[in-house]
Amino acid sequence: MEKIFESFKVIKPDIKLDFLALDRPKKIPDHLVIQTANLGYAISFLYDGGNAFFSRMTNWNELVVKNYHLNFYLYRDARGYQVSGERSLAELDKFKNLDNAEYIVFTKDERIIFELVYQIIVDIQNQDLEVNLNRALSVVLKRYSHHSLLKIAHKVIGNIEI
Repeated sequence: MEKIFESFKVIKPDIKLDFLALDRPKKIPDHLVIQTANLGYAISFLYDGGNAFFSRMTNWNELVVKNYHLNFYLYRDARGYQVSGERSLAELDKFKNLDNAEYIVFTKDERIIFELVYQIIVDIQNQDLEVNLNRALSVVLKRYSHHSLLKIAHKVIGNIEI
């Protein structure tokens, strides 16, 4: 995901990428923070189940509350472990009910598009595909504007003609 959003700097150079951390060493979901001059997004993926899900979700909720200035998106693979534990479901519900948080189930189709976009970027950067990165990203953003991660990219980039 970092490589995808890093590549959008060719369209909007002021994008800053970062990561969040708690004051103490605690496990949190894999994530990326994307910031522009006036907007911020934290995109995370949480694949774990059981106790690992519960602890990471609890810690993530703590970060969401502390970083109210960011919009948080939590992705979970549709094929993965179903959240079923009472405490885990309670933490997930806490997240879903926060004003700056959105829970998204990553479908098979979205996963395929995500992997294709990533591979296109890698191939262009490795010069295996002789296409201008800016042009390729514009086509991808236009063609897959319905994809949830690319919707976030649209928000980050703003009203730039694509």
